[in-house]
Amino acid sequence: MIRSRRTRALAASGIRLSLVLLASAFMVVPVTASRDVPVRRLDEGHQARTGSVTVGDRLGGRGSSSARLDLPAGARIVEADLTWTGTDAHCGAGAGWLLSTGLQAPSLVLGSTRVSPQSVTAGAGGRPSSARADVFDELARLVGDRGVTVVVGGPSCVEGWSLHVVWTIEVPDPAISAAGRIDRGSAHPGDVVSHDVVVTNTGGTELHDVLAEFDIGAGCRKPLGVLAPGATVPVSCAGAVGERDAPVAARVRGTSADGRTVTARTADVVRVLRPALELAVARQHGMVLEGDDAVHELTLRNSGNTELSGLSLTGDGARCGPPPVTLGPGERRQIRCSVRAGSGEAVSNLTASGRDALGAVAADSSSVTTKGVRPSIALEVSEAGTGTDRDGRAEVDVRVRNTSPIPLDRVVVGGEPADCREDIGWLDAGESSEYRCRVARGTAVALSVSGRPVIDGVVADVSHTVRTTAVLQVTYAVNPGRAGRPAAAVVPQERERVGGGGPLESPERTAGFIGILGALVMMVSVGALSTASRAKR
Repeated sequence: MIRSRRTRALAASGIRLSLVLLASAFMVVPVTASRDVPVRRLDEGHQARTGSVTVGDRLGGRGSSSARLDLPAGARIVEADLTWTGTDAHCGAGAGWLLSTGLQAPSLVLGSTRVSPQSVTAGAGGRPSSARADVFDELARLVGDRGVTVVVGGPSCVEGWSLHVVWTIEVPDPAISAAGRIDRGSAHPGDVVSHDVVVTNTGGTELHDVLAEFDIGAGCRKPLGVLAPGATVPVSCAGAVGERDAPVAARVRGTSADGRTVTARTADVVRVLRPALELAVARQHGMVLEGDDAVHELTLRNSGNTELSGLSLTGDGARCGPPPVTLGPGERRQIRCSVRAGSGEAVSNLTASGRDALGAVAADSSSVTTKGVRPSIALEVSEAGTGTDRDGRAEVDVRVRNTSPIPLDRVVVGGEPADCREDIGWLDAGESSEYRCRVARGTAVALSVSGRPVIDGVVADVSHTVRTTAVLQVTYAVNPGRAGRPAAAVVPQERERVGGGGPLESPERTAGFIGILGALVMMVSVGALSTASRAKR
C-alpha cells in the first residue's frame, strides 16, 4: 500500500484521522453510504465533527458512470480513496505490470484526470482482482460547497468502482446565558414579585427549542423557540413570595442543530420582611398622691426580622419620653411615661408603632394603671369624764387617726396647752394613736396634728404635709364622779401645702384663736350666773 498525498494533507491540517475500511475487494456493485464520527474539541469555542460517505456505481463496459457526492455545508475533505474491481481477464493497457502474476490493473479517469492504481490485489481462485488509489488531491479540486457529481471512466474490464471520502467540519460551540433581576429586593409575605430574565445565545450556532423555566410563586414555563447566535430575548414571570427568604431562580436551555443541549441559570433572593413590635410594662408606679405624676417604665422590643423607624409611643393622658430613631431586629429600649394622678384609679392605654423599609406599620398596645390617693388625718380631743381633781385640773383624751390608704410619718400634735403636745411619728394606714393629758379648769384646749404621707417607702416632701385641728373648752364638773363625758370636739381635716421647712403651725395664730374662744366662754358663764341669781330672788 502506498501513502503519499493523503498523508501529507492530513499532517498539514493537524487533524488525526483513523483509516476507514474500504469497500470489499470483491465488490461488483458498490453501495452508497455515509456516517458521522463523534464530535471532538479543537479549541476553545469550536469543535470538530467528522464523517464519511461512500458512493459508487457499476461501470460494466459502459466506459464511464457517475454518482452524486454530497457533503455537509462547510465540510472539508481530509481523505479520499478510489477502489475498483475488474474481471479475471487480461484488462487493457494500464500503468504497467505491477505484479509477478502478470495481472494488470487498468487506470481510471476521475473527471479529467487519469488515476493509476497504487495497490492491486489479485483475486484468488479465479475471482476478480481489485485496485486502489488515493484521490485526495484530485477530489479536493472537484468538490464545491456541498458536493458534486463524480464521473469515473475506464476500460470495459472494470466491473465497478467505489469512492470513499472522509470529511470534517468545524462546528462552533453552542452556548446560552441568562441575566436576571427581580423588580423588588424585599417584600412582605404574599406580595407579588416579578422576575425578569434576558436570555442570550452566546454561542456560534443556532439554538432550537429554547425554554425558560421559573420557580417563583407557582412557577412558569416560557417557550422561546429558535435563537440565532448573538440574539437576545427578554422573558419574565410574576408570583407571590412565601413566608421566608428564598432564592428566586430561572433556568434556560436550548439545543444546537447537532443535538447538543446547553443550559444556564440565574438566581436572586427576595428578602421577606416581617415587621413586628412588642410593648410591655416593665415597672408600674402603683399609687401616687393626687396631682402628682406617676412614672411608669415600659419596654419596647423589635420582635420582627427587619429594622423599624419612625417609632412613636402615645397614650391616654400619658407623656412619654422620646423613642429611639430606629430599632433593629431583636433590639429593645426602656421608655418612661408619666401620667398625672387624679382621684381614684385611671387606666392609660398606650400604643407603640413603627414602619419598616417598605412602609408597613408594626404596632402593639399595653396599659398602665395610675391610682391617685389623698392623704388625710383625724384629730379628736375630749374630756376624760373623771372630773377635776383637788388641784382643779382635768384630764383630756387625745386621739390621732390615720384615715389615709397609705402610711403617714412624722406625725406631730402641737398647739396649747403644751402638756397636750405629742410626737407620734409613724402611723400605718388606718392606725390610730391615743394619749391623755392634764389641763387646768376652764382651759381652752386647741390642738393641731400634721403628718407627711409615705409613697413606696419614701416620705413625701413638706409640700404634701396634711394637718387638722381640734378645740375643746374644759368645763367645771360639780359631781366629778357622775359628770357625763362631753362630746369630743372634732374639727374637719385640712390638707395644706406649705412651702419650705418652716414650723408646722403658727403659735400667734393659735394663741389668738384661744383668746377669742376664752372670752366667749366667760361671757356665756357670766350670763348663766346672772340668770340663776334672778331666779332665786
